[in-house]
Amino acid sequence: KFYVNGKLAAEEYRPAVYFTGLDQFGPHGRVIANWQLLNDYNFIRGGDICKIAIHDHMLEENKIAALAAGDLPDTEAYTIDLQDEAVRAGWALRCGFTGEVPAIPDTASVRKVEIHDAYDLKRWWWKACDGIRETTWPGVFNRSTLKGRNDYFQLPDWDCYSISGRAITFHTPEETYNHVEISGSAFGALELVDDNGNAVEKLFDRAAGLERTTNSIAARVGGKLRFTNEKIEEPIGDFSLFNVTEGEAPAGAKSVSYTFAPGYHTACPAQVALVDFIKGRYTSYERHIVTAVAEGTGAKPDAQENAAGGYPFVNIIVPYEFDDSLGLDGVELTITAPEAEADVPFAVQIKDPNWYHRNMAHFTFSAAPGSTKKIWFDLRDRILPEGKCLYITIACGSSKFNAEALANASLRLVYKPAAEAKAEHVADRFTQVRDLYGHLVEEHPKDSRFEMYNRFCADINDLMRIAPDHKPGQYYYYDKMVLQDNNPAAQGFVPDYRVSEVPEGVPA
Repeated sequence: KFYVNGKLAAEEYRPAVYFTGLDQFGPHGRVIANWQLLNDYNFIRGGDICKIAIHDHMLEENKIAALAAGDLPDTEAYTIDLQDEAVRAGWALRCGFTGEVPAIPDTASVRKVEIHDAYDLKRWWWKACDGIRETTWPGVFNRSTLKGRNDYFQLPDWDCYSISGRAITFHTPEETYNHVEISGSAFGALELVDDNGNAVEKLFDRAAGLERTTNSIAARVGGKLRFTNEKIEEPIGDFSLFNVTEGEAPAGAKSVSYTFAPGYHTACPAQVALVDFIKGRYTSYERHIVTAVAEGTGAKPDAQENAAGGYPFVNIIVPYEFDDSLGLDGVELTITAPEAEADVPFAVQIKDPNWYHRNMAHFTFSAAPGSTKKIWFDLRDRILPEGKCLYITIACGSSKFNAEALANASLRLVYKPAAEAKAEHVADRFTQVRDLYGHLVEEHPKDSRFEMYNRFCADINDLMRIAPDHKPGQYYYYDKMVLQDNNPAAQGFVPDYRVSEVPEGVPA
């Protein structure tokens, strides 16, 4: 509903999934977002703003009239009622619990299959598979056919005004996969194609009106997967491949077992910082927080963030001991489904401690009522950073699931030598750096108020931490972190470049 001077001017009923956890907020810029930063082109869209008020629910008409009169009305915090059918339906839509959610073995191995190349026509567009839901393919912008997306000030040469935004091709590695998860409103067909782009096999059709979908497919190795939009420009926010088999976690060079306790430790700066992130990203009814307590430590959390009610959703803080001689191989989660009349769906997200907005895995499965699943999440290897925590969220389709339901659950982190973990860590970080750099080159924003710039700094510094001799990484580091800042402490990253001698008779 759109009000002008306190009077209703227009309205439209269009159900969709909107998330409150904005990456950042800023007026008058062309783009201030998770996927791109652009300025406002010499204030052609500038203006003056007197007040901005953001509420956690739609206001009643009398309170909107008060706003128009210059008053800030008193409002009570919004709460949810899980007995409300519309609330349950919205939760199921958001989490991907609307259709049939595949079951997994009681002892399951879930391997994340990483995609490093994705192309729309000939353009590398690594956004739907970067682990961040808010970044999308395509980068729909200002001449869009989608309702509400056509800008009043058009640039004729921007994204998706002609032939892009219709299909994206994911180049998969030579690994086995049999499980596909997609987030976003895009609907159409996923096909296996050959090197010439000819369709070889249709894997499945994705329906309209959904947020997250999960499909089990016949196991295959490698190849190119093309998703073709039925409605040009509808976005994909996440495209993930997994290999799901029966299996257990390896012994590892080291492993640490945890149980769960409600709350967090206020004496731990890393935990406090993560709680601040959670409070900034989630509404009050999504802030159930538990901490993974290492067996034998006996250190119970001293602060609580678990009010009654809310969605069946739990944030898990996993403290770890920094040791750069080890790399995280994966996470073993043991969890029991609540008693219910039908299979219970779960969605587990394991976050990158380098950047909590980014998932290392987002995996959806179902379990029989009362059954226990032991799941080995074979993640891409990570040499964990200092001063951070591992962060995991679990969403459930049963209203009986909450922080207390994890009393009988457990977690185990499995490590391998850092030398063995380095290859996957470096390959993934460099891909992330390339992608971020490609969306920072126009206006060259260098300001910590822009979260995407902060993410680039975090990723390039982490790449150099693990692989300081990574030659292409040094070039990216030099350009953004040295050349533009004249940073004398990092002159060791100056590229080894010499101007070629000019041949005789050729203008210099």
